[in-house]
Amino acid sequence: MKREYTPLIILILAILVFLSPVLFTSSTYFLRDLTYIFHPWRTFTAELVQRGEMPLWNPYIHCGMPLLANWQSAVFYPLSLPFYFFSFVTGLKLFQVGHLLIAGIFAYLWGRSVPLNRWASAGVMIVWVFNGYMITRLEFLSHYGVDVWLFAALLLSRNPLLLALSLAIAFFAGHYIIGLVAAVAIIYRTLHNPVWLRATMKYWLIFCTIFFSIIACQFLPTIGLILQTSRFKEGYSIAIAMAYSVTFSDIVHLINPFLSTSSIPAIVGEKFSWATSFHIGFCAFLCGILGFVRSKMTTLKVFSGILFLAGILLALGNHSFFYPWLYRTVPIISTIRYPTQFLLLTIIGSAIVTGLGLQQLRRAKFFVVVILIELIVVSWNFQITAPHAYFYSSSPLVKYLQEHSNQGTNRFILSPGTETDRNFVGTTAQDAWQSARGMLYNLSCMPYHIANAYGSGEPLTNNLLETSIDTAYRASSATEAMPLYRRLGIRYLVCKNILPPRTGYIPIMPHLYELPGPTATENYQIYRPPSFRAGAAITIMMLIMLSFIAFRFLTRSKIT
Repeated sequence: MKREYTPLIILILAILVFLSPVLFTSSTYFLRDLTYIFHPWRTFTAELVQRGEMPLWNPYIHCGMPLLANWQSAVFYPLSLPFYFFSFVTGLKLFQVGHLLIAGIFAYLWGRSVPLNRWASAGVMIVWVFNGYMITRLEFLSHYGVDVWLFAALLLSRNPLLLALSLAIAFFAGHYIIGLVAAVAIIYRTLHNPVWLRATMKYWLIFCTIFFSIIACQFLPTIGLILQTSRFKEGYSIAIAMAYSVTFSDIVHLINPFLSTSSIPAIVGEKFSWATSFHIGFCAFLCGILGFVRSKMTTLKVFSGILFLAGILLALGNHSFFYPWLYRTVPIISTIRYPTQFLLLTIIGSAIVTGLGLQQLRRAKFFVVVILIELIVVSWNFQITAPHAYFYSSSPLVKYLQEHSNQGTNRFILSPGTETDRNFVGTTAQDAWQSARGMLYNLSCMPYHIANAYGSGEPLTNNLLETSIDTAYRASSATEAMPLYRRLGIRYLVCKNILPPRTGYIPIMPHLYELPGPTATENYQIYRPPSFRAGAAITIMMLIMLSFIAFRFLTRSKIT
């Protein structure tokens, strides 16, 4: 039994090593959605919770809109707790460590339940945790929060109560990829547990009753908001819906993300493009081929093969006939962006066949170590990092608006050119991103308690408001748009470049966005609770202890 803990110890050490550039330093990941969207959501929600208020309403974007009903705010997600007790950067580190552990533990336990041997199960675990797709989703907290529960759902699928509970937790993470995760779990349950009709109906009746009863507190308000959005009423154009489609040449990224020129990221500072990253490594790829050829577990081979091919076919998007056909015939497809996210299916299939291949090898332990080293080396420093202070410092624009916005009642809006032009200068990539953030792109105004009339990046927007803003943006001049701005309560039009002097305009030059050093004193700072370093250390220790307890319990329970 003690040997069963060896893969778990390797997993913990690998996570600590992989996250060491941010976990044990004063730096944190700092890029894109993590900076402009998830930081505002998590910080503002945490502030309300800490004040004892129910996070129902967000007055700072889109002239005010629901907060709890916004699914990705993840108010009810149990693993949002670190953000409620610690500062954002500390909560983020705990969130990432906890999710990597969850992904790995359940993948390993699933492998043992199949049953695969210890090191074959460890191979499934390593490929699932450290593949390129999952690593690049670490910045998309809602997406990643759903993904990590997939093997938990497969492991617990024998029991309708436990399956409902695992999928409900994943649902609260706040991303529609839960539909894909649930579909995989349902297919797996059907293939591996063939039972007669009456028993099947009883199983799914119990599952649906428990699942929808648990998620109703989030599902009902979210549906109410979705029905009012332009995303639901109009859908995305085919160009937007199929943005970031994978090309046929990108398929070689399954082995290594640098095998074609399309791996070059569009953003300076990224190691490789998140949109086409789904590498499992050369060694795991060879083990997968071996598993598919020699393994006698036919049902698993069929299951993983279907997922592998379906993921590639869907991810090809507009480079194949299939996805455009789905877009035209299945209405819900027009509400989904980025076909590349369907590569999740390919990764699941790859992880499983890698385990099947390792099952055929006598020295599987050696190959597991090689797979782990290869994946960590390839993905090392995959994303931009910046000092913690970057999340908490305020720009001159923030200070001005805080002083003149009358406690958030006078709204601002970015000019159309500023909204679309994100090319900012800086001595480093971090400085450039911070200067863009200082312009209050997307939802960045929320933690500063400054009201934005629009704020792009919010996935669920009121259709009527969005139409009004688009009408103002299409105006031939700011003077023509001003009457509509006034009706929306907009007092300030923020522009990247200096405009002719006019009442209500704030001329901002990029050089004003130079970030002060960590030791600088700011009169206005973003809201954050006290940082408890000792509490963070205790929390990490508790996560490790809980993982051992869960591991011991599940390996002795009937479900495994």
